Amino acid sequence: GQLLEPFIDTWGARQLQGVETAVQRAWGEGRTVQQLVTEIRGTKAGGYKDGLVEASRRQAEAVARTCAGAIVMRTGCSPSVTS
Repeated sequence: GQLLEPFIDTWGARQLQGVETAVQRAWGEGRTVQQLVTEIRGTKAGGYKDGLVEASRRQAEAVARTCAGAIVMRTGCSPSVTS
């Protein structure tokens, strides 16, 4: 919630939906936090323009870890995405 607000306040509905979908997909596919961060932020090779949102690595990692933690709290299951 509040920890993510500084990062997501500037995102539009499409970006929020994209990140939410990426988190759910990462959870379901057992992806790592780093894989989720790359999907959120994009790749160096792509000039970080191939990601879902414009964010620093730290911001993308904070979003990925916070969302994964929220899923763990809701479900009681610990996925690979938190590793």
